[in-house]
Amino acid sequence: MGIIVLWSSLFISGNALSVNYYVNDNSAAGDVFCSAVSIPGNDGLSPAFPMQTLTNVWTTYGPSGTNVITSGDTLFVDAGLYVGTDANIVLNVNGISVVGAGMQVTEFDNDMNSVDANRLFTVTANSIYLANFSAQGYNRGTGGAFVLQFEGALGGLVENVLTYENDAGGGSSAIVITNGSEIIFNGGGSTCNSSLSIAGGGVNIEGNGNIVEFNGYTFKDNFKAVQEGSGLYVNGDSDVTISNSLFEGNISGSSNGGGGLYATGECNISISGSCFLNNSASSGSSSTIYGGAVLAGRGAVLNIDNCNFEGNNAPRGGAIAINTSSGSSGTSGIVNLTNCTFSVNSASSRGSDLFARVGSSRPATYSINESAFTGTTDDIRNDNSASITISNSGVPSTNGPVVFSNVIAPVLSPTTNCPTLVSPCLPTPLPVELVFFKGVCQNEVRIINWQTASEKNNHYFILERAGAALMFEEIAIVNGQGNIQNHTDYEFLDSENMLDDIIYYQLSQVDYDGRRETFPIIAVQNMCKSEEVLLANYNRFNQTIRLFHTVNSRDIERINMYSMSGQLLFSQADFSNQKTVGDRIQLDRQPASGIYIIELTSASKVLSAKIIIQ
Repeated sequence: MGIIVLWSSLFISGNALSVNYYVNDNSAAGDVFCSAVSIPGNDGLSPAFPMQTLTNVWTTYGPSGTNVITSGDTLFVDAGLYVGTDANIVLNVNGISVVGAGMQVTEFDNDMNSVDANRLFTVTANSIYLANFSAQGYNRGTGGAFVLQFEGALGGLVENVLTYENDAGGGSSAIVITNGSEIIFNGGGSTCNSSLSIAGGGVNIEGNGNIVEFNGYTFKDNFKAVQEGSGLYVNGDSDVTISNSLFEGNISGSSNGGGGLYATGECNISISGSCFLNNSASSGSSSTIYGGAVLAGRGAVLNIDNCNFEGNNAPRGGAIAINTSSGSSGTSGIVNLTNCTFSVNSASSRGSDLFARVGSSRPATYSINESAFTGTTDDIRNDNSASITISNSGVPSTNGPVVFSNVIAPVLSPTTNCPTLVSPCLPTPLPVELVFFKGVCQNEVRIINWQTASEKNNHYFILERAGAALMFEEIAIVNGQGNIQNHTDYEFLDSENMLDDIIYYQLSQVDYDGRRETFPIIAVQNMCKSEEVLLANYNRFNQTIRLFHTVNSRDIERINMYSMSGQLLFSQADFSNQKTVGDRIQLDRQPASGIYIIELTSASKVLSAKIIIQ
């Protein structure tokens, strides 16, 4: 692991000969690297002249272009949503960095825009630094990772990178590490990645010789329909270290299990300070599925300390299971537990917390020390000839041969520091983030305005109008901005003469793929009738009459109120300080119930309206 730490210091310091490249999404919103937005023709060599995509930079200056990108260079990708712009980039130059403006600030979104191979990066070089971005919507179709693949990459460092809501198709997990790679992950996570076909899930570590470390990492709400280890899958002679990390809500639908973590094939895994919450393993009605949180197969050695297991479930081994029938290489399955707590885990068949099964005479071994169990029925289950020893852990309920070396109950609280990256899954980003949608009358025209804070895949808007009968008709189609991260203002002038007192408007947004989202209806007081209008409403709680009219208030000479017999009850002059519409008359007492006449006199006209007071 020393090689990795050494290179991480070089990532930070750089060198005097390094070159920076800049990418911008044609928006200044949230930018931290660039001083101008991208336009076609920029060279990407300074903050004032960024290129539009990472692919632009790589194909221009990388090995397939001028081949000037070299060790120590950094590719800065500023804040923004990069939809369908970057895929299948092979990072094969040692010692370079790709740095975003922040996790979920710089977002690569492939928008499921592929029927076959289409991942973000394949990393084959050494000492690659990836930081501060998110990747979603990738869907490699024929195998391998569908976001990040590391192939024999040494000294890699990945910090605050989130891969989420990707769909593998027939591929593997969002991240795949293979061929003797050495990678550290600090922060970030792989979440909400699912597959309805073969693999899917968060991270796969495959083959021999990999050295991988996860610090403060989140494996959450991933799903696999067939393969084990929906959060993390380890198969092969690899060394994996996991600290202060979270496995939550991962589901395995395979015929073996291992909802959160699956390990086999002579791997060595050390886990500390981590949380395993509400993971599950199931496959239809089968009762021979193992390990809601963890399944250790043949050849796996797991050392777990200071960890919490809560709410996990599987038919056998609600939290952890050893099954040495599972896997294609290796012999013994070994799990060593120290200072761990188990609560509210469940198994529909056997072993609410722990389960062990020897398969094909390959040993299965638990060594449990200073751990706490809730004492539910069948906490620990030895299904046949496994070796289970328990010390300093009280007397949990057991079934099958178990050796107690000391029954002193522990007084412990695991020192966990589990991240809270997302809960539960990241919400699906709205195609349009609408700030407001409103209308007003002015100069006999109804002005309809709306503003968006961001748009994703937005083709156009449909504006519809209705009168009192709420029979909507389409009156306008307004082009959207496609993909944009900053505010956009829209306006439509409706000059159609409508006699209804209230006009209703409905706005819908249509994606490029035809999907439609409709926003709440707004009502616009129709003060824009071509004929002169006076309307009056009475509020009995504050003895106020509110007037709606088409006369400029500065032109009003007098407003009178009469009874039906013609008696003058109220008179007011000088409305120069009133608004154009919505003038108010404050009465000094509650009038008797009945019908009254409001009369408005200006220099050029006299308008009247009836008002009913009850």
